[in-house]
Amino acid sequence: KKRRKKKDYKKKRYFREMRVKLYFVNSLVEEGLEKCWFHIDQDKVMTVGDLSYSIILYFDLKTVCKWGLQLILDDFVLLPGTSITLIKDEDLIKVKPRSAPPRIRKEA
Repeated sequence: KKRRKKKDYKKKRYFREMRVKLYFVNSLVEEGLEKCWFHIDQDKVMTVGDLSYSIILYFDLKTVCKWGLQLILDDFVLLPGTSITLIKDEDLIKVKPRSAPPRIRKEA
């Protein structure tokens, strides 16, 4: 009989988690937290929209950001439906409140 090698779950887990730098603009969070590290568990956060929602929950921004957040990477807006794999470990993400509700695209 051949013995199967045990999978190294710790190694797999390492690649499923990452940390990013958040930079909040417009005084969204209390003083001292404008620039902070944020942990992303890719088993729970699959899209940029999921990340935005987890930031809202973690920093209790529901009342401040009634239309949600806009996340910006390298001066480009991250679309909510985009896969979280676009973001790499230690990326700097600018966090801004949306100024208006997201537009719903109408089918032609």
